[in-house]
Amino acid sequence: MGKNNKQIVSNGDNHHFGIPEGLVSRRKDEVIAQKKMANLKATNTNNTHCPTPNQAKPLTHLTKSRPKIAHRKPSRALHHLSTSEAGFFSKIEKMVHESSNPEWLKVIQCCISEAWRHYKNYYVRGINTRQPNGWLSWWRHGNEGQERAEIFKKEVEAINNLDQLMKYIGLFFEDPDIRFENHSFASYLFEEFNRLLRGPEYQFKEDTIYCKNDWYQISEQLKMMAEKECLKHSSDLSSTYLGYHAK
Repeated sequence: MGKNNKQIVSNGDNHHFGIPEGLVSRRKDEVIAQKKMANLKATNTNNTHCPTPNQAKPLTHLTKSRPKIAHRKPSRALHHLSTSEAGFFSKIEKMVHESSNPEWLKVIQCCISEAWRHYKNYYVRGINTRQPNGWLSWWRHGNEGQERAEIFKKEVEAINNLDQLMKYIGLFFEDPDIRFENHSFASYLFEEFNRLLRGPEYQFKEDTIYCKNDWYQISEQLKMMAEKECLKHSSDLSSTYLGYHAK
């Protein structure tokens, strides 16, 4: 009896409790193979969603659509005047200051003096009337206007700078008390300035009515004329005007 039991136990050890030999090993290999297969499938799935370099799409991030900042180009180096250039401009400046200004200062002063003379002759002698007197002409243009015109003429003659003279004339026309009637001193001034600009043969029109804005246009024309005369080293027009009134 004991011998038989011993034999059974021995047989159980040989057959691993009834499990066929190699079954556990094969089952283990199958489990390992299944895990490898699952890992392989997972790897293939991830690779499927990764685009290749050739399939990459352009970015739509905000930084890609942000406008480029326009950088300012480097500024050019400052041009320094050479000795010859500096000498040229200094000569031009000296010529304008020393040659043109005194001459044209005298011309403008002569214009104002002639306008005052015509205005006085109208009041004292009844000539240079521009047009026939109205009912109130003598009352409007009395002795007070004559005195103001003479004071203006004397103050103009005391100015020795052309720019200051032009500014002073502008202030005269800006005065709210200045009138621009047919027989006003301001109208005689405009007539004389037009005679300078257009030549001694200029004849005024009786129906011409001036205003203070006319001085802006006339002053610009006088400045352009002075610059032109200076640049061409000639003073034909101003000399003609001065010579005409010197007769």
